[in-house]
Amino acid sequence: MRESEVFLMRNTKWELNPYSFYDTEGLARHFERMAAEGWAPDRVGLFIRYRRIKPQKLRFAITYYPDDGGADGEDVFLEYCAQAGWQQSAGVGDLTFWGDGAEGEGGGLGGRTRHVLCTADENAVDVETDPVLQVDAMHRALKYYHSMMIFWFGYMLLRIWDILTGLKTDPLNTLIYGMGDFLSCISPVVTLICGTDLICYNSWYRKAARTAREEHRFLPAKSRPWLQILERAALLLTLFGILVRALLGTGGSSMGRLYLAAILCGITPFAAMFLTYSAVKTGAGRAKRCIVTACVTAAVALASVGVLLTMEQNGLFDSDEVPPELYDEEFRATVYHDALPLYLSDLGVADENARWSCLSWEMSSPFASQRGGWQDDVLASLDDPEHPETARGNPAWIHYDIGDVYLASWFDRCLASELDYEQTALIDGEHRRLPYAYREVDAAPWGAERAWRLYDEEEEQWLDQWLITGGTRIVEFASGSVQMTDVQKAVVGEKLLNADAK
Repeated sequence: MRESEVFLMRNTKWELNPYSFYDTEGLARHFERMAAEGWAPDRVGLFIRYRRIKPQKLRFAITYYPDDGGADGEDVFLEYCAQAGWQQSAGVGDLTFWGDGAEGEGGGLGGRTRHVLCTADENAVDVETDPVLQVDAMHRALKYYHSMMIFWFGYMLLRIWDILTGLKTDPLNTLIYGMGDFLSCISPVVTLICGTDLICYNSWYRKAARTAREEHRFLPAKSRPWLQILERAALLLTLFGILVRALLGTGGSSMGRLYLAAILCGITPFAAMFLTYSAVKTGAGRAKRCIVTACVTAAVALASVGVLLTMEQNGLFDSDEVPPELYDEEFRATVYHDALPLYLSDLGVADENARWSCLSWEMSSPFASQRGGWQDDVLASLDDPEHPETARGNPAWIHYDIGDVYLASWFDRCLASELDYEQTALIDGEHRRLPYAYREVDAAPWGAERAWRLYDEEEEQWLDQWLITGGTRIVEFASGSVQMTDVQKAVVGEKLLNADAK
């Protein structure tokens, strides 16, 4: 019994299914080997659940009966199988992750009926006797699953195309947001898995159909357990990487990171079992399997500990968040108290009567990150600029975005896109030119490498919005009712160009 391959639970155990959904012969031979070890399949899906039986020699056959054949026809088919000595070991309708379609029964939805039959009679007549009908029945039964594979393959290709288009039009935003969400991270792996399965299945179906017609024999699919294992290992490592990025990345609270850390610790032993199982499938001996088990477990445990220590050293578990408060006197407004690298007070703006609101946000991916901040007086939100005598709040405000491009080769493209961003706008579904343009100015007062200021070409006046760079960092800064002298510019450059981004 291979203890490292399975999850033992009393008289049942689970095993990863390394066979393709159309590799009926390979799966049947695998069940025969398991029966000799004392295990019979109970549920079959991407995972296989076994029940304990007396070790014995059994013959297995996996057959598909499409739903469009009718329930009566299926019952007749199963009755003929029983008369020939074939009994159901497991019947699974839905090709689900856990294989929960049915237990000991046929049936299913959308043309996915699959039956696992077994017999102890070595001379029993084969379940499938007409190869043409066998191939046709399998193809019709798997039509729904095949269609879903095509759908996900096409959908993930569209996601990849959307990312590539975004890298051309708005690279910084795409590097941060477009390539940072869950679907974008798994889309290459899912596309590879679906594409590989579709190519292999379509290739097998064409060859099997031709062989059945011309040679009157069934052409079994080639068993590729290594390919299935590599696909699932790639998917698992991708999901593991997404979890690690969520732990080390920005945009999450300390409590959220604690939950993710708990999940990481919980899945560590299961990840070790999975990778060990993949290595075991190569047919290594017991000694090598023990070495692989120990090495994989140690490696995964060390990786998890390393991630947690890195988080601790970077203060990602520390919480310095101050909850927002509700201002509810003359009107309702939310006052935020987020920590900012730059405040209005640093620029010489002070007002004890103001209700300053400090709001920050951040987002990151393995390729780039962005932090933003906004400070204003909530009392001034309803003031009329044309009637300053009725003003209740301080009109001063600042807003900034700090973008870090981790891929140095993409910095120039991101900078060009940000400089062009204010010149176009999406109006009524069309990109239209705006009269705003960044014009390069002296960068020395900012302590930056380069600097630009926004100019209104229609009104022929400068606006209080700048873009400065240092290294691979792009900072966009805007202000209102703030006198930006060289002293203030130096403060902004020092605070924002040198701000730490967790």
